[in-house]
Amino acid sequence: MEALTAILREPGTITAPKLGVFAARVAAGDRVRPGTVLGTLRVLNREYSVIAPQGSAGVVEKAPSSRHDPVGYGDVLFTLGSDAGIAIAASALGAKTDAMVDGVVVSAPITGIFYRRAAPSTPVYVEIGQAVANGQTVGLIEVMKTFNPVVYTGAPGVVAAIPAGDRQEVVFGQPLVIVKA
Repeated sequence: MEALTAILREPGTITAPKLGVFAARVAAGDRVRPGTVLGTLRVLNREYSVIAPQGSAGVVEKAPSSRHDPVGYGDVLFTLGSDAGIAIAASALGAKTDAMVDGVVVSAPITGIFYRRAAPSTPVYVEIGQAVANGQTVGLIEVMKTFNPVVYTGAPGVVAAIPAGDRQEVVFGQPLVIVKA
């Protein structure tokens, strides 16, 4: 499926890149970053993934009212607020967030099942106290039988915590591994 980048009209306002029928994949309370798949846009008989543009970081405050909304070019799709409320939502899930921990948080880039190892008979990717480097795989997330690597991007550091459980469902933005630089 081809992708279209949504338009950031002003800080916190994401608008439609084309005329069509939009089906949202994120809802109020979800965390959005540049590159997040926001939903699909059907233009005539073609579907496009709509991704968040550069500069669009925050938590969805207002989302489309229905699952399939007709939209025009430049119509508001989402209104974003600051990430301040994410700590409340994550703590309800029993997760730690950037505001609650000291270190770099490696968050789930997608919703799925988190795996700490490639196979049951192989060692885990990282352990608490282990050194990690930029570009190192720290886990996998399975979505529809496809395994997506979760990669640490940051200065070399040491794993301080692993709040996500092995073979547990995680949601987009949920902390998986915390690294102290």
